Amino acid sequence: MKRFLLVSLSLLNLNVFAQVNHAAMSSMTSADSRKPLKLTSMMAEHQKQNMRDHLEAVRDLTEAFIDKNYKKIEEAGKRLGTSPEMQMMCNHMGKNTPGFTEMGLKMHKEADKIILAARKKDMKAVLVATNKTLQSCTNCHSSFKQEIVSEDVWNKL
Repeated sequence: MKRFLLVSLSLLNLNVFAQVNHAAMSSMTSADSRKPLKLTSMMAEHQKQNMRDHLEAVRDLTEAFIDKNYKKIEEAGKRLGTSPEMQMMCNHMGKNTPGFTEMGLKMHKEADKIILAARKKDMKAVLVATNKTLQSCTNCHSSFKQEIVSEDVWNKL
């Protein structure tokens, strides 16, 4: 089981690295075809802070996987999962960009499955749910890029 867990963690990390690296390389070229997510500078910074917290939650998940600490897995999953605040933020950030809100909410719903699997102490289901959550993350990052607009432009959208 330990070997399965280590292999699973390695594959998850490789998958995330490959997709994040691909997204980073794509944004460096003029051929970046991602849809603009129009945000004010304050909204963009808030979103970036939130994304950093998501990454920290994933880091906490991987640390908890090693020890099979289901309580910590559940806690980290809650940071990624659906909440009224997260739903409100996704709706607000994406109100001017078709598809963004739906994609963001899908990720949070996938993360809810991490919480449920942790409560059942089902490591395989935790890993499957984490993988699907990360796929949702990378799909969103591959589909959208921030575009800073003024308050006036934002209010007109």
